Amino acid sequence: MERLYTLKEAKKLLGATTRPIQRRNKEGKREAVRAVGDRG
Repeated sequence: MERLYTLKEAKKLLGATTRPIQRRNKEGKREAVRAVGDRG
């Protein structure tokens, strides 16, 4: 099973801020999933 990371964990691991991570998700370079009840 694939390991999923929260945005907070991804930011820490990648040393990046929220915007670049979100942009890469939008461009399809990374897969993003949203948990049920996630308000982020």
